Amino acid sequence: MNVFTKNAIDLWAGSLLFVLLFGWNQLAVMIALSIFTAIYTMKGGLRAVVYADMVQGTWLIVSSIVLSIVALVAVGGWSGLIARVDPGHISMVKPLDSELPITGFLIGTCSVGCSIGAWTRRTCSACWGRAPWIKARRAPFSRAS
Repeated sequence: MNVFTKNAIDLWAGSLLFVLLFGWNQLAVMIALSIFTAIYTMKGGLRAVVYADMVQGTWLIVSSIVLSIVALVAVGGWSGLIARVDPGHISMVKPLDSELPITGFLIGTCSVGCSIGAWTRRTCSACWGRAPWIKARRAPFSRAS
């Protein structure tokens, strides 16, 4: 179920960009994105998916660096940012007596991230028939076979 939910949200978010920029019909864009993704995945296989992930990852890293530089220049550099923002909003490390302490952030992020990753890998392995269910269940904790 989590794979379907993730794909539905990815399609919705991707189509939202086209709706906001061009005013296109959101359902039509979602269907077109689904068909396009299915075709390039079936034609190119895992290699196409890996290349698409590589391009998207590179784009995200480069664009976040550019956006950070542009934003810092717009506010007058790091010192301008510090002057405009409350000092409590600069640090992600909150004291233990605060409303959102760092321990809760670390424990929550690690447990949720690990469980989602393990569940997705287990589900995909079992659905693809790559490994028996019992082996797929152990997959996050064992070497790739």
